Amino acid sequence: MDLHYAANVKKNDKLKNIPFIFYTATYTDAKDEEFALKLGADKFLIKPQDPDVFLNIIKDLFDKIKQNEFKPREVSNLSEEIMLTEYNYALIRKLEDKMNQTEENEKSLKEYVIKLEKSIEEKRIAEEKIIKMNAELEQIIEKKTMELQKRVSELQHFHDVTIEREIRMQEMKAEIKRLKGNNE
Repeated sequence: MDLHYAANVKKNDKLKNIPFIFYTATYTDAKDEEFALKLGADKFLIKPQDPDVFLNIIKDLFDKIKQNEFKPREVSNLSEEIMLTEYNYALIRKLEDKMNQTEENEKSLKEYVIKLEKSIEEKRIAEEKIIKMNAELEQIIEKKTMELQKRVSELQHFHDVTIEREIRMQEMKAEIKRLKGNNE
């Protein structure tokens, strides 16, 4: 329900004595409240309200009605032109607020996109470094593997030579023993 509707409700003889509470999340400016009260709103509440607070406000209003202490607010003697002008100002303020919020959101979004692009670039650079380091590590491992294979081959050759010498030594000892046995 908008502010202009409130004035029409209060101008109706059948409805003018009904308490009118303007509960809004849209019209939140002090000028909006002032305008709503000029249009006959008995209370002006900005959303959100704590449920207990809201219910207490309603209960207080009903208590005043029961005790005949409630006097409905009347619509100020505003011409239709002034009322529409103030209503338009309220709409313009709201539109300006929305535009400002949109600009702030757009700015925040641009900052987020810049951060995201920077993060993506940093990750890309890190991935390139990892790929380069991985390639270097593979080369090192390949080189070390070849060196180890060469060393194993050398050790195998040394082992084979050692075994051959051991066998020859055993054969020579046996021959010496045989020759010694023949000479005696």
